[in-house]
Amino acid sequence: MRETCLHCAHADFEATKGSEMQGFAKCLKARNFIERAMYHPRSDRCDKGKFEAAAPEEVAKREGWDGNSKWN
Repeated sequence: MRETCLHCAHADFEATKGSEMQGFAKCLKARNFIERAMYHPRSDRCDKGKFEAAAPEEVAKREGWDGNSKWN
């Protein structure tokens, strides 16, 4: 499994829903102010050492979203 935001349980894609950053994730394991301010694309590899695999149905939901359609 790839340790990317798309597959991580700590990636919050809902935080950017409806904004110009929709489709990017906020990391729930951000260590400081700068990391909390960052947006991550789905393909970013985990650099915090806190990767935890998301449930398969959550990953499937994220994979099915193309950035232009609405969230389910």
